[in-house]
Amino acid sequence: MLADAARLEREIGITNKIGGGRVEAENHRHQVRRIEWTDGDAELVDPVTRDRERFDVADAAGFVARFLEEGID
Repeated sequence: MLADAARLEREIGITNKIGGGRVEAENHRHQVRRIEWTDGDAELVDPVTRDRERFDVADAAGFVARFLEEGID
């Protein structure tokens, strides 16, 4: 789904209440990052390298915005 920031934040909140979810973003450099979470425990995933790191779901919408806009002049 393509979404603006307000909708993304709303959908993340709803999905988090359900207990888990996934958000994936691709930026202008064709880099992809995925946030996966279950019951509040989240990880930031690089699907290419499969690197994973702990992530705070509350920052998901902000992270996606920064990830998409970084490097755009």
